[in-house]
Amino acid sequence: MVFTFHALERMSERSVSDREVHDCLRLGVIERPPRWDGHRGTLLCTMEHFGAGRNLAVVVALDEEDPNLLVVTVMMRTR
Repeated sequence: MVFTFHALERMSERSVSDREVHDCLRLGVIERPPRWDGHRGTLLCTMEHFGAGRNLAVVVALDEEDPNLLVVTVMMRTR
Protein backbone atom coordinates (compact mmCIF):
# COMPACT_ATOMS: atom_id res chain seq x y z
CA MET A 1 0.00 0.00 0.00
CA VAL A 2 1.41 3.36 -1.09
CA PHE A 3 0.04 6.75 0.00
CA THR A 4 -0.06 9.85 -2.20
CA PHE A 5 1.03 13.11 -0.61
CA HIS A 6 -2.59 14.26 -0.88
CA ALA A 7 -3.82 11.20 1.05
CA LEU A 8 -1.22 11.78 3.79
CA GLU A 9 -2.34 15.42 4.09
CA ARG A 10 -6.02 14.42 4.38
CA MET A 11 -5.15 11.74 6.95
CA SER A 12 -3.27 14.29 9.05
CA GLU A 13 -6.10 16.86 8.80
CA ARG A 14 -8.67 14.24 9.83
CA SER A 15 -6.55 12.42 12.43
CA VAL A 16 -6.82 9.12 10.54
CA SER A 17 -4.13 6.51 11.17
CA ASP A 18 -2.52 4.08 8.73
CA ARG A 19 -4.24 1.32 10.71
CA GLU A 20 -7.69 2.87 10.14
CA VAL A 21 -7.00 3.08 6.39
CA HIS A 22 -5.86 -0.54 6.36
CA ASP A 23 -8.98 -1.62 8.30
CA CYS A 24 -11.21 0.29 5.89
CA LEU A 25 -9.62 -1.45 2.92
CA ARG A 26 -9.71 -4.86 4.58
CA LEU A 27 -13.18 -4.71 6.15
CA GLY A 28 -14.98 -2.09 4.07
CA VAL A 29 -17.48 -2.36 1.26
CA ILE A 30 -17.69 -0.82 -2.20
CA GLU A 31 -20.83 1.34 -2.18
CA ARG A 32 -20.37 2.80 -5.69
CA PRO A 33 -19.13 1.28 -8.94
CA PRO A 34 -15.40 1.74 -9.61
CA ARG A 35 -14.58 4.45 -12.16
CA TRP A 36 -11.84 4.84 -14.76
CA ASP A 37 -9.28 7.61 -14.22
CA GLY A 38 -7.96 8.45 -17.66
CA HIS A 39 -5.39 10.87 -16.18
CA ARG A 40 -3.62 8.12 -14.21
CA GLY A 41 -4.72 5.22 -16.38
CA THR A 42 -6.07 3.42 -13.32
CA LEU A 43 -9.35 2.22 -11.89
CA LEU A 44 -10.51 4.23 -8.86
CA CYS A 45 -12.35 2.36 -6.16
CA THR A 46 -13.91 3.83 -2.99
CA MET A 47 -14.07 1.58 0.05
CA GLU A 48 -16.23 2.60 3.03
CA HIS A 49 -16.12 1.26 6.56
CA PHE A 50 -17.76 2.33 9.82
CA GLY A 51 -15.25 1.79 12.60
CA ALA A 52 -13.80 3.61 15.61
CA GLY A 53 -17.03 5.61 15.85
CA ARG A 54 -16.78 7.16 12.39
CA ASN A 55 -17.51 6.31 8.78
CA LEU A 56 -14.33 6.38 6.72
CA ALA A 57 -13.99 6.32 2.93
CA VAL A 58 -10.70 5.52 1.22
CA VAL A 59 -10.16 6.00 -2.51
CA VAL A 60 -7.53 3.72 -4.06
CA ALA A 61 -6.15 3.53 -7.58
CA LEU A 62 -5.74 0.05 -9.07
CA ASP A 63 -3.29 -0.63 -11.87
CA GLU A 64 -2.99 -3.98 -13.69
CA GLU A 65 0.77 -3.58 -13.93
CA ASP A 66 1.40 -2.55 -10.30
CA PRO A 67 0.39 -4.86 -7.44
CA ASN A 68 0.45 -2.01 -4.89
CA LEU A 69 -2.69 -0.16 -3.90
CA LEU A 70 -2.25 3.59 -4.34
CA VAL A 71 -4.23 5.41 -1.63
CA VAL A 72 -5.42 8.58 -3.37
CA THR A 73 -7.49 10.25 -0.63
CA VAL A 74 -9.21 9.63 2.70
CA MET A 75 -12.59 11.15 3.58
CA MET A 76 -15.11 11.13 6.39
CA ARG A 77 -18.66 10.13 5.43
CA THR A 78 -21.92 10.82 7.20
CA ARG A 79 -24.34 7.95 7.61
